[in-house]
Amino acid sequence: MIKNLVLTVLSGAFCAVAILLLFVGDPSDRGMLIGVLAFFGGCLIVGASLLAGDLVKKRAMKQGAETGDVRFRYASLFHLAFGAASLGMTFGAVIFALVSPWMWIVAAPALLLFGAGGLMFLYRALCDRRLVVAISADGIMDRRILARPVPWESIDAIGFPEIGPVQYLMLAVPDAHGFARPRGRFSSWMGRGQVTDGQILIAFQGLDGALTDALAAIGARKPDVVVLGDFTD
Repeated sequence: MIKNLVLTVLSGAFCAVAILLLFVGDPSDRGMLIGVLAFFGGCLIVGASLLAGDLVKKRAMKQGAETGDVRFRYASLFHLAFGAASLGMTFGAVIFALVSPWMWIVAAPALLLFGAGGLMFLYRALCDRRLVVAISADGIMDRRILARPVPWESIDAIGFPEIGPVQYLMLAVPDAHGFARPRGRFSSWMGRGQVTDGQILIAFQGLDGALTDALAAIGARKPDVVVLGDFTD
């Protein structure tokens, strides 16, 4: 929470100073100030979104969680906010480069990272309404990293680590790689999750439900499951 608060406050301060200087500063500096406003405006959206998630009050349990049949999709508002933020930071970096050509050293990677990420977030927010994570009688499925559901009898234990701002559901599965999609074997990227030897990490950041909904559904389907406990970075 502290990191998100610091990001929000500092980004807001940069934006406030940029807005002030747009009105009272030297007109020749307006290009750079617009870049600052766009870039740190994006940072402000990210920080405020994460901070709101930290401060939000407990909500009602997701439908189907108590019966062990729950579905998760991408959260539209989350991805819309991050999409707008990423494209804002991309625009800001390009403005910096247009004002000072040496800044293309920063702007070029930003076009690839923030630009592509922004388009991905917007696509998820506006177009992708498919199921992402499903917990049902068939087991647990995450289409981002798994090729097929992990059946209940294959799950030896569960855990719920929190790595940075991302909450994960950890499944202890002896033959974890047998369920993985090729990209699921790569290192976790942007909170997607990962399949390693004997473990499957399912990320819940950016989904329309909480990790607690998944834990309730697992408890309904496999009440005797071993819980390894919370472990954080």
